[in-house]
Amino acid sequence: MSDNRALDLLLEASNDALWLWKPVNDEISWGAAWFRLTGLDPETALKPGMAEWHSRLHPDEGSAVLHQFDGFLSGSNDQFESEHRLRIETGDYRWVRLRAHCERNADGTVSLIAGSFTDISEHKILDPYTRLPNRIVFLDRLERSLARLRFGESHAAGVLSIRIHLPASHVDLLNNEEQAQLARILGERISRELRPWDLVAQPDALEYAVLLEMVATGRNIPSITERLLLALRQPVQIGSHTLQVGAAIGSADTTQIFGNEEHLLHAAESAARLAASHGEYCHLTYDPTTPEVLAQQLQIEREIVAALIEQTFEPWFQPIVRLADSAVIGFEVLARWPRQDQVLEPRQFLPLMERNGLIKQLSWIMLQKGLAIHEQWIVDGLIPSDSRLGINLPAEQLLDEPLAEQILALLDDMNIAAQRLRLEIRGKTVANQSSLSREKLAHLRSCGIQIAIDDMGIDPISLQQLQHFPLDMFKIERSLVQELESSTATCGVIRAIVSLAAAMDLAVVAQGVETPGQLTFLREQGVRLAQGFLLSTPLPASKMREWLTNRV
Repeated sequence: MSDNRALDLLLEASNDALWLWKPVNDEISWGAAWFRLTGLDPETALKPGMAEWHSRLHPDEGSAVLHQFDGFLSGSNDQFESEHRLRIETGDYRWVRLRAHCERNADGTVSLIAGSFTDISEHKILDPYTRLPNRIVFLDRLERSLARLRFGESHAAGVLSIRIHLPASHVDLLNNEEQAQLARILGERISRELRPWDLVAQPDALEYAVLLEMVATGRNIPSITERLLLALRQPVQIGSHTLQVGAAIGSADTTQIFGNEEHLLHAAESAARLAASHGEYCHLTYDPTTPEVLAQQLQIEREIVAALIEQTFEPWFQPIVRLADSAVIGFEVLARWPRQDQVLEPRQFLPLMERNGLIKQLSWIMLQKGLAIHEQWIVDGLIPSDSRLGINLPAEQLLDEPLAEQILALLDDMNIAAQRLRLEIRGKTVANQSSLSREKLAHLRSCGIQIAIDDMGIDPISLQQLQHFPLDMFKIERSLVQELESSTATCGVIRAIVSLAAAMDLAVVAQGVETPGQLTFLREQGVRLAQGFLLSTPLPASKMREWLTNRV
């Protein structure tokens, strides 16, 4: 068999598009895989030499690739490698890896190059776990959609940016494979809520982008985002873990944004970042003020860090009252932030702190300041010695290995009895905590610290989970108390909570009591403790001291 025939067979058999090029006369041989890669008919006459390759380079990167290749030809290296896009006959682009090896003459000029093009599109454009297109594919498809709109403006194109928030307590529960499974499940949920011709992509981990083509008007987008948020609210089962993720959606469409595909996607991503700061399951549409608001938010985040360092956050106090005799038996401490000429409430800064992993630092500040003030009131005879101070404990703080030791050491350093403290945690934290976290809380409880569920009646918790969790108290969620005068179903829920607490020998506190009617109902159901505006609004330490003094 001749050498040329052997070469022909090799070129035809390879899955990679092999080629040989002699620069001296610009003579090139292409293997059969080149035609399969590009979609050309094998009988098609190709452009001479490397012009066939040059003509198919993507315009965004062609100049850079050719500049690198020219440097290879004029340099001294024998090998060249590049990853870039190549146009195929459909007009689409495929990602390829170009490898080349050369022989050089004595003067260093190239006499022969052998190379290959390997199709790496799947690796470059699809997430390896979710199999969703990446940012590059999304922008390419969006670019073509915008190009079509220029020839007919009977519809709009919309872009959604979906940001998923996985609480820190969930992150540590999942290994890498389980996190990939979560991303895949969420991507499938998003896809199911869209039309067949819409595109879902995954630009980054737990971030998704959606291209909505042929939208009649930008006003149709909210109905789509409502469906998506409803789907993303549903718990996700990963192995033995039941997870509740957060989600925020930002949107932008061609009726608002005039520019290229990057501008439209960036606008949606900006709106999503702003939506995430407003809390879970929020959708915001980009408008001209969005960049300014994001800049203000960034400034607030910087000020939050400074306030944590300087410990300028203040504890406010809301009393818990015994309904039988109106005696104050304890307090809940609530964080406030004196900023410039106003005092900000938690809803104005807690979401930002949670997103930036700063909530634990705030908890320690509230714990130290609140305990010191509470202890002084006991010393001064303003409240009984068995009064307890309740403080919210975020889920991520339960992940700290030395949590119990740290809290007990703080109480010891401040010379404060453990019986002065109550830790309040959210219902979904109870549902998702590991046995290790339960052991920490059980240890703290054995030392005299009370444990309470702060929002009983809102987050689903099984009886089995409650049975094995160290608890002293249910605090009925304030939204339930506020609905009880208008909803018989809510009244039934509250009755069930009180009955369950009695069966488990737990105390019950009704939060958010604002009307005499609510108070009357709660008394009739056997609720003995309450807090709310009807009894006292949250007050700073100085004002609460005055309030207590006037009651003595």
